[in-house]
Amino acid sequence: MKIKLFGDKNNPAIVLIHGMFCNYNSVMHFAKYLQDDFFLILPTLDGHYPDSKDYTTASKQGRILTVALEKMELDKIAMIHGTSIGAVVALEMAKVCHIPVDNYFFDAGSFYRFTGAVKKFTYNRLLKFSNNLKNSTVDEVMHEKFVNWFCGDNPENYADIIRIATNTLSFMTENTIKNAAESCYNCHLPSIEDEITEKFLFHFSYREPAHKCKKRLESKYPLARFSGYQGKSYCGFQMNEPEEYAEYLKNIIKSS
Repeated sequence: MKIKLFGDKNNPAIVLIHGMFCNYNSVMHFAKYLQDDFFLILPTLDGHYPDSKDYTTASKQGRILTVALEKMELDKIAMIHGTSIGAVVALEMAKVCHIPVDNYFFDAGSFYRFTGAVKKFTYNRLLKFSNNLKNSTVDEVMHEKFVNWFCGDNPENYADIIRIATNTLSFMTENTIKNAAESCYNCHLPSIEDEITEKFLFHFSYREPAHKCKKRLESKYPLARFSGYQGKSYCGFQMNEPEEYAEYLKNIIKSS
């Protein structure tokens, strides 16, 4: 795992964990509006940069990142934020992190629990999707049918993320892709103390596929809060309105 640091360490700390097939750069579209007021800690997960170890499990990534944070000797963390698979890693961190954390924010977290044929189908579909990205230019990808499903009405706002993903997939191993799929499609929700889960906020676009995880999250974490964004686009709020999204995160931190 690699970690990039931005901002003044004397400011409140925010951890921002990127999504699948991405790296720390994929959160900079909204992180740049936070770095003047916060100390930003941006990891890149194993398997998502050249010559790294394969990604194995979300729990292992959570432990590695937690150890790194503890070495920074932070008094507390204002927010741990995760997108997509990063949200799954952030959830694992909530189980093991000994540093006080004021807020956990999970954006478009892939907290699915598929079994049997459904699990096999979703993995094969992800592998096909990743191969499609790997073997295409950004311009070619932007004209694919799935872009409308993935990006909603504003696919141009996703061009930079797609560029990052096509580059990352050029060196990502099949083991990393398979293990990442396992994290998202066979997600075991950990048991966590109520005093921590009441700091959880799960955020989804109302019509993105990950929204279907909401019921099992509500059942497992009844004290958690939920918020939504109109539309079908994946990570719609942070992708389409990054400055407003950053303000939203700031307000959550201020009110905690």
